[in-house]
Amino acid sequence: MAKPDGVIYLLKDVHLDNTYEHTIKFKNQAEQITYFTSKIKYTYQYTSYIRKKETLRVDYLLDDIDDVNYVMYRASDKSRWYFSFVTQKVYKSERCTELVVDLDVMQTYQFDYNLKPSFVERCHMDRWGTDKFPIFSLTDEELDIGKEYETEVAYNIKRNDNVLWFLVLMTNSKDFHEGIGTPSKLNNIPTPYMTYLVPHYLGGNKDFVLSGDGGVSGQPISSLTDLMKFMGDSAIGKAIKEISYIPYLPFNIECNSVDNQMWANIMSEGLNFNVDVIEPSESWLDSLLGGSNTPNLRLARLQGVSNYKDTVMLVDFNKYQGIDKMSEGSLQAIINNPNNSAFDYRIESKLLTHPYRYSILTNWKQEPVIVKNEYLPDNVKVKMSKALSFNNPARYWIEDYKNDMNGRGDCLVENSTIELPIISDAYYEYQLQNKTQLNTQLVTNTATNVVGGAVTGGGVGAGLGAINAGTMVAEQLAKSKDLKNLPDSVVNSTDGSLSIADKNIYLSFYRYKISDDYLKRIGYYFHMYGYKVNSMMELESAINSRNRFNYVKTISANITGNFDYEDLTKIKNNFNKGITFWHYYEGFRYLDYSYNNVEKKLL
Repeated sequence: MAKPDGVIYLLKDVHLDNTYEHTIKFKNQAEQITYFTSKIKYTYQYTSYIRKKETLRVDYLLDDIDDVNYVMYRASDKSRWYFSFVTQKVYKSERCTELVVDLDVMQTYQFDYNLKPSFVERCHMDRWGTDKFPIFSLTDEELDIGKEYETEVAYNIKRNDNVLWFLVLMTNSKDFHEGIGTPSKLNNIPTPYMTYLVPHYLGGNKDFVLSGDGGVSGQPISSLTDLMKFMGDSAIGKAIKEISYIPYLPFNIECNSVDNQMWANIMSEGLNFNVDVIEPSESWLDSLLGGSNTPNLRLARLQGVSNYKDTVMLVDFNKYQGIDKMSEGSLQAIINNPNNSAFDYRIESKLLTHPYRYSILTNWKQEPVIVKNEYLPDNVKVKMSKALSFNNPARYWIEDYKNDMNGRGDCLVENSTIELPIISDAYYEYQLQNKTQLNTQLVTNTATNVVGGAVTGGGVGAGLGAINAGTMVAEQLAKSKDLKNLPDSVVNSTDGSLSIADKNIYLSFYRYKISDDYLKRIGYYFHMYGYKVNSMMELESAINSRNRFNYVKTISANITGNFDYEDLTKIKNNFNKGITFWHYYEGFRYLDYSYNNVEKKLL
């Protein structure tokens, strides 16, 4: 209860109410008094004590004070200004109206309570740093985000678009390999077969020439088309155990077209190639028209690796490439005019994070790796570690994703290959009899010949570790004789011809987002009520971080003050149920959410 100093002021157009969903925050009391006195409609002489909830009788017609919704007065000892809501007006007589008033504790004690560190459930957080990069708030909001995601970015990681490389595995058959040399090696460890790299040019017919490092210099080699001509030779057909497509080589070979030739230049050190000349059998030649004129096969055999690097960089691109986000220029324009720029939902950096956006790294065969964009480095570097062996096991990962440089956690492990469905008597016989036996041999060799973390028993490669050998055996043992004659699912274990026809032969990085309607809807929610925090914070910073308004909601707010306990409890309760502080400045727009609300540290 307080006694006015003789005067009470009746105010209009003060849009505060005792729900305390909103209040106005002033820099000092002088600014507060200036604002409220600008709203005075009548000055009324009054000397009786006024309780916090009181009825005041004033000598005004009800119609004359119909727009009065607030009163203010000063204590008789000049110690404090009191502010109260007018919650009701009651007609008493033609010249008398009763006002029901309720003390506004947020304005009355605005400069008297002390904010202590408290557990904040929700408030406006910094969204952008001074470097113009987004700051991510990662607490789950548990909001309705709709039913479907839309593709925002589709990035196919392609290499050597016009030249495809195939791995051909052959047993060391004396029928035609006799005298050619020893099987392929890795770090001087022998493998049970010959490993050949066979190119295929998509742009037409060209003769291939292998050059550069690796023990070869300008030697012609056969293409996949050449190899297919020899599949009818029973000796060659029986020796071939796998022809598989390799979308990414674990070393660098540059292909350059020169006239009618395609030069394949070996750019990586530590490789050792040899060009094997394989002569067809005489019986097969005799069965062909003009058989004696058929050229020999010249296959590039990878003999061994003496200095194989563990990883290969596949691609490097900016994490925000193709994403519809707030650009640095747009953000700077908002900063330059913070009080008059229309709200753009893209400024809410949380919309860049999961579950509003997410990405996948996929080869369209295995289950994709789910990538949360907020954990990506600014430059996305996709790396690979691969073994040129049976099934071509490989591991793909994003460097420095979740601070993991080597991709041991979130990575895409590829343990199946894209094999060509070759139809020949020899190949069908191999499907029936040879492959399971060879798989068992390869897996046994793999398990006993792991050098430096590399899968070495089945071919050329490093840095993979033992890739699910038991699963590989089980899968191969379960294959039926007619498996290769079926059009396999693109997603599950893709058939080679279907994969190449559909171009599902590349590693892809896809980014998805919720619909624009939901992005805007949730963006406005974040704009008005900030982000979920669920953490201890300094309350003073929580209500002063933005230029126009700050929302804060606490759990058991820690606030002290040397005034009435009931009023202090009401202030705490206002923080606990959530309240928006509108920062006063000349021309401020109270309750207007149509403008941006910029972090003060950016101004």
